[in-house]
Amino acid sequence: MSGTDFLHLGVSIAGVGPVHLPMPRVPFDPNGPAVPTTVSGPPPADPDEHARFRWWLGHQLTFCVWRLLAESLTAVAAGEARAVEAAELYEAYSVLLRYTGSCSPEVYGRVIRPLMARADPAFSGRWASDHEDIPGLLREVRRVRPAREVSTLVAAARTSQVMHVAQAKRLVGSGASLLRQSSRHDQPVTDRDRAIFDAFFLLTRTPISRTGFTAQFDVLIALALVDLADRPLVHDGEPTTRSQRESVAVLRSLSPLRKVSC
Repeated sequence: MSGTDFLHLGVSIAGVGPVHLPMPRVPFDPNGPAVPTTVSGPPPADPDEHARFRWWLGHQLTFCVWRLLAESLTAVAAGEARAVEAAELYEAYSVLLRYTGSCSPEVYGRVIRPLMARADPAFSGRWASDHEDIPGLLREVRRVRPAREVSTLVAAARTSQVMHVAQAKRLVGSGASLLRQSSRHDQPVTDRDRAIFDAFFLLTRTPISRTGFTAQFDVLIALALVDLADRPLVHDGEPTTRSQRESVAVLRSLSPLRKVSC
């Protein structure tokens, strides 16, 4: 299933085009397209459309970060890379969590959540296949590398988890997630679930070169930075929340990290 297969649901996200990635664990293809066609931007002015824009763009950027993080953690476990690079990717993930869900709970409940429920009544972030390997890879790093060597990495991973929980609590409040309120909350994730998740966020699984990945990642980063320059993040007082200036610096730091490979 590709991103275009979701179009029958009538969803159009202003300013956001498709993103291309291979399946998790499938390496980049040197013979794949160097620069996939991606039409994105500018950020929309309408508040509801802007919330959708950030939800989709933030998720697409997160998928790219997870791809790099899986590579980086694999390399750290093998002693082939420094843990600091993986830690910086976790920091970027934390910033993207804040960016993606920066809308108000009211807008989330009225604009974002109904679209996910329309895709599937049990729609869940658990269906993100690019994240599935990451917890196990982190556990492997902690098992095989000295604690002092990976302490910054472990702390950054813990911060991202705290941020994820805080964001979910802020947006959903005391209510249940779509998955929790469905009859499928205790069922394993299926390939169909993963395909729905990919299609919803306009993620196309296709052979792609690392050059092509880098090019589209740079486009997405630049678009988020333009958006943040126009509409800065508001610090919400959470100890794990970075300031606007810090968030921009973290996203800018992704440019060299996008070259991480095992």
